[in-house]
Amino acid sequence: MSHIIVFLCRQGKDEAAKRSLVRLIGNVPGYNVEHEFSVLKYEVQASEALTRLYSSNDWAAMFKGNNFSRVCVSSFPLILQVSSAS
Repeated sequence: MSHIIVFLCRQGKDEAAKRSLVRLIGNVPGYNVEHEFSVLKYEVQASEALTRLYSSNDWAAMFKGNNFSRVCVSSFPLILQVSSAS
């Protein structure tokens, strides 16, 4: 699947995405553009919903739970290096 078709679908440009699908696939007998586009639209919406569900855009999230220990472990070498420099 071409990335431009997914991009157009995310932007809400349905007709342009359908034209791109037809241009990509061509005139294949039995190919249903409407069905293929509805499947694509569903996948894009499901992907965006999962992204919203699992993303934490709050900067304070790095100081909570397992993220805090990861921040400490990853920043310790840098802090040690800076503090030991003459």
